[in-house]
Amino acid sequence: MTREKSVQKPNKHASNIVVGALLGLYYGVFYKPSDYSDIGIAIQLAIVAAIVTIIIRTWKKGLPFKIILKEFMVTVTSYLIFMLSLALRKHAYDLGGRTLVVVESVVGGAILGLLFSRQPLVSGEASK
Repeated sequence: MTREKSVQKPNKHASNIVVGALLGLYYGVFYKPSDYSDIGIAIQLAIVAAIVTIIIRTWKKGLPFKIILKEFMVTVTSYLIFMLSLALRKHAYDLGGRTLVVVESVVGGAILGLLFSRQPLVSGEASK
């Protein structure tokens, strides 16, 4: 007699949140204080990266502008969270030391993991 083990799929949202939080923990624990943090550059880089990402994802797929715009908003939000989380570590360190840096990085990573666990609107295969 052989018993079949029931294999449960892990919750995608929970696992992505945990991975994001662990990456944030890494960025927080191994942060070395710096003299300079430019939030403006972080925002600009996030916007440019989102534009390039959406152009690459939607190139010649004939998707409606509404879907492209919605995907851009989610992508720019994800990049902003990541870039601002990195840029704000200096300010968190100045306010609360390493503990606040770790908390800020873990929360940012968890939010990013939640955003990445959603079903993308633009997939590799577009149906026309």
